[in-house]
Amino acid sequence: FRLGPKASDRRACGLQIRWADVQTLTAEPDVVTAYAQMAVANPAFARFTRVHVDQDGNANYQDLHLAWVGGARVIKLTPR
Repeated sequence: FRLGPKASDRRACGLQIRWADVQTLTAEPDVVTAYAQMAVANPAFARFTRVHVDQDGNANYQDLHLAWVGGARVIKLTPR
């Protein structure tokens, strides 16, 4: 999978193409765990995905489950 802008933009900005390995998470435990980590680390993500995080920093399991039922999936990109 290639990450980066199109060739004309790349030359104009001096950017390079970066390759990445792609992993798609679709199983409920994987998606719920990843979404919980992202919601705790990024309040904007939590609001956008409607995952409530309590004052102790724990994401609401019911919200996480509903996100998965609603079609939430996780795509992990690992730069090479």
